[in-house]
Amino acid sequence: MGDDYVSNTMPIERPVEPPARRIGGRGWEAYAVVGTVTMLLLLVIWGAVFYVIELERAATEEAATHSSQELLETYEAQMVRNLGAIDQTLKIVKFAFELQESQFSLPELREKGLLPSSVVFDVSIADQNGTVLGIASKEDVSNVAQEPYFQAHQQFDSGKPFVGKTVRNSRSGQFELRFSRRLNLSDGSFGGVVILSLDPAYFTSGYEHARLGEHGIVGLLGADGEFGVLRNGDLVSYGQKINYDAATRDAKLDFLQGSLQKSPWDSVYRYTAAAPLHGVPLTAIVGLAQDEQLSDFNRHKRAYLWEAIFATAFLGTIVVVLSGFWWQLGKSRRRIQKIQQTYYAASEASVDAFYVLDAVHNADGKIIDFLVSDANMCGSQLVGISKDALLGKSLSEIFPSTQWDITLAELIAVMHTGVTNESEWRNAGPVLQAEWLYRQVVRVGDGLVAILRDITERKRLETKIQFQATHDTLTGLANRNLLHDRLNQAIAQASRSDGSVWVIFVDLDRFKLVNDSLGHKAGDMFLVAISERLQSVVREADTVARLGGDEFVVVLQETGAFSLSVNTVQRIMQVISQPLWIEDKEFSLNCSIGVATFPSDGETSGQLIERADIAMYRAKETGRNNFQFFTAEMNERLLERLKIEEALRNAVERGEFVLHYQPQVDLRTGKVIGAEALIRWQHPELGMVAPVRFIGLAEETGLIVPIGRWIIRTACEHNVAWQRAGFDRLRIAVNLSARQFSQPDLVQSIADVLANTGLAAHDLEIELTEGLVMTDVENAIGILRDLKALGVQLAIDDFGTGYSSLSYLKRFPIDVLKIDRSFVNDIAESPDDATIVLSIISLAHNLRLHVIAEGVETEAQLTYLQKHGCDEMQGYYFSRPLPAEEFTQLLMEGKCLQMT
Repeated sequence: MGDDYVSNTMPIERPVEPPARRIGGRGWEAYAVVGTVTMLLLLVIWGAVFYVIELERAATEEAATHSSQELLETYEAQMVRNLGAIDQTLKIVKFAFELQESQFSLPELREKGLLPSSVVFDVSIADQNGTVLGIASKEDVSNVAQEPYFQAHQQFDSGKPFVGKTVRNSRSGQFELRFSRRLNLSDGSFGGVVILSLDPAYFTSGYEHARLGEHGIVGLLGADGEFGVLRNGDLVSYGQKINYDAATRDAKLDFLQGSLQKSPWDSVYRYTAAAPLHGVPLTAIVGLAQDEQLSDFNRHKRAYLWEAIFATAFLGTIVVVLSGFWWQLGKSRRRIQKIQQTYYAASEASVDAFYVLDAVHNADGKIIDFLVSDANMCGSQLVGISKDALLGKSLSEIFPSTQWDITLAELIAVMHTGVTNESEWRNAGPVLQAEWLYRQVVRVGDGLVAILRDITERKRLETKIQFQATHDTLTGLANRNLLHDRLNQAIAQASRSDGSVWVIFVDLDRFKLVNDSLGHKAGDMFLVAISERLQSVVREADTVARLGGDEFVVVLQETGAFSLSVNTVQRIMQVISQPLWIEDKEFSLNCSIGVATFPSDGETSGQLIERADIAMYRAKETGRNNFQFFTAEMNERLLERLKIEEALRNAVERGEFVLHYQPQVDLRTGKVIGAEALIRWQHPELGMVAPVRFIGLAEETGLIVPIGRWIIRTACEHNVAWQRAGFDRLRIAVNLSARQFSQPDLVQSIADVLANTGLAAHDLEIELTEGLVMTDVENAIGILRDLKALGVQLAIDDFGTGYSSLSYLKRFPIDVLKIDRSFVNDIAESPDDATIVLSIISLAHNLRLHVIAEGVETEAQLTYLQKHGCDEMQGYYFSRPLPAEEFTQLLMEGKCLQMT
C-alpha cells in the first residue's frame, strides 16, 4: 500500500512541463481549425444570402420600371384619345362659326348632337370683344378679354388649340381646365374664341388601384412645370409645381424610362415615367411608389435574413458545444498538470504543517502504524526533525506511547470510515512545538493527509476577548455580566447548603470632585487603586465587580469555615478612606455602602443588586460615609425619592420654587444689614417641601446647577428691587453646592447675573462650606480668587465642622466666617462650645474677617455673642426665614434688634 502511494506521488515530485505545453498547443490548433471552418461557412452562407437578395432586388426594380412604362403607354393613349375628342369638338364649333358667322347658333349644334354632353364638357363662344355669347354656358364671367388664352388667340393664329391652367370656377366652385381655338371671320380677321371647359379629374378617372397601388400617381404636367391635374391614390389635386426641365429632360430622348425619382410634393420615391403629348403643351406622367413595388421583395428579404440568422445560430451552437468539449478536456488535463506542478510550492508556502501518511498493516491486514511519506517544511519544524530524517519514519517513533495510542485510534477510524476528523487540543507533550494545535485528517486514496496548525495566538486572542467580555476594561474586575453569573452561582450553592450570600454595593462619596479637579486620567488612577484595595480585604473566592463610574459590588458567600459579619464591611470602608496620592496631591474619599442578603432580601441576582443599591442610597441620605442594610421601608423611601426627582425636574419651569430670606443683623447697631436666601419648594400636591428632602437629591442628579442659577438670579433681582424701593443697601448671601462650585462657567455665570440685574458685586455674598473648599484646596483657591476679582463677598459657611488648617484659611480670599449652629446651640451651657466660639471669633478678627453666628435662638446666646465681639447674627431669635413679601414688610417697618 505504501509503494502504491509513492508511485502515485512520483509525478508530483518531478512535474513534466513539456506535455502541458503540447496539450495547450493541440487545444489552440483545434480552436484555430474550428474557427477557420466556421468563418468560411458563415461567409458562404451570408454571401449567398446577400447575392440572392441583390438579384431579387434588381429583378423587382426592373419589373417596376417596366410596369411604369406600360402604364404610361396606356395612359398616354387614353390622353391622346381624350384630347383628340376635345380638339375635334373645338374644330366642329370653329367650322360651323366660320361657315355661318352671323347665323351661327351654338344651341343648334347642341340640338343636332354635334357637341358632347354638357355634363362632362361645357362649350361656350366669346366674340372679338371677349363677350361670352348665349346663356347655355357655365362660364363664370361674361367677358374673357383679359384671359391669357383669349389674348393669345387674338394676337396670333397658331392653328393649334390653347390649353389653359386649372382654375376654380367662381360660380360653381369647381376646378376647371379650359381648352380653346381661334375663330376667324370671313376676311380672316379675329372673330372670337371657342372655349371648352371640363373637370380636370376627367383625365385621371381611369386610375386603377390594382396596378398603381395606394400611392401611385397619374397626371398631366403643363409646360410651365405646373400640374393641371394629379391623382395620388384617391386624392386628386391641382397646381403642384415642379422643375419642368428636370422632369422632362429624358423625354426628349424618349422619356419612357421609369426611373426612380423622389416626388417633391410628398417626398415619396417612385418609379416615374413621363411622355409629352403630341399637339398640346402637356406631359403625361405615371409613377409607382417604391415601397409598394418592393413590398414582396422586402418580405422575402426578411425571410432570407432570418434563415441566415438561424443557420448562423445553429452553426454557432455546434461550435460552442464542440469548443466547450475541447475546453473541458484541455482544462482537465491542465488542472492535473497544474496540481502536479504546484503541489510542492503550495505545501511549502503554507503556514500549516502538512503530512502524507501511509498505513502500515500487520500479517492479518490490521493497521498498526503510519509512515510519513511526505511532509512540508512547517511539518518538519513542528516536530523538530529535519525533513530528510522525517520521511519514512513511523508515527510511533515520533510520538510517546501514551499520546500515540489515542492518535492511532483516531487515524484508523478515518481510514475505515472516510469521515474527516477535526479537533483542537492543548498540547502537553514534548514533541510538537506549539501550545495549542488544530488537526484535520482526511483519507486520500489508500492513505491519509494530516494538516496541523499552530493556533496558540488565536487561542490567546480568544482568551483575551473572553476576558474583556466579562471584565471591566479599566480595573480588570468582573463586569456586570460576570457579576450576575457569579452571583447566580453563589445563590444556587447557598440554596443547596442552606447558606447566605451578601451583596455589598459600594459608591464613592464626592468622586466627581476628583474628575472635575484633576481630570479623568487621575480619576481612572483613583478607581484602579480603589479596586486593588477592595480585592485586598476579601477572599480570593469572593467576587469584586465594577458596575461603572464609581460604583462597585462585592459578593460574599458564607461557607462552613467563614461566616459573614459587618467587620468585612467596616474593613472596606477603612481601606477606601485611607489617603491616596495622585499627581503629587493627597486625596481621601469616603464611601457609602448598601448591603442586601440572600435569601431574606431577594432570591435573584437582579433583586439583590437592586436592593443593595437602594440601601446604599439610604446611606447617602443619612450623611454618607456609613453603611446600611436593606429594609422594606427603604423601598418605599426609594419610590418617594423617585417621585420627588421626577417632580423636581419640572419645578423650575413651572415656577414652583420660592425664596425665603432670613435677616442678618449687625450686633453693634441692631440694624438689618443683609439676608441669607433660602430656597423653598411649593409643590402643588406635596405642599411646602423642606430643603432637606430635595437639596441632596438635586445635588446627586445635577439639577442643583439650574436650580442654583435660578436662586442667584432671583436673589439679585429682589435685592435690586429693595434698593430701588429706597431701603438701605443690603448684602444678600447665597449658598453654593459642590456641583455648582465645580462648574467651569461658574464665575462667568455670576458675572452675567450681576450685569443683567444691575446689582453691585459687593452686595452679593457667596457662601461655601468648609468641607467643599478643603476637598481640593489649590483648585478652590483659584476659583475663589476669580470670584473675588468680580467684587463679590465670600463666606465660609458652617465653620468649625471641617478640618481646615490655619495656613489654608490664610490663603483663602474670604471676607466672612459663619459659626455653625451646632456650636451656638450650647454656648450658654457648654464651656467647650463657648471656648470654640470664642476661638473662632478671635481667629476671624485676627485675620480681619467678619464673623456671623447662625442659629441664634435665645437671649443668652445673643448676650454671649455680643459680649465677645461677634459682628453679626441670624436666627429665630430675631426672625425666621421670610417670604420676599414679608421681608419687604420687615424692611418697611424698620425692625431692629433690641440691644442688651
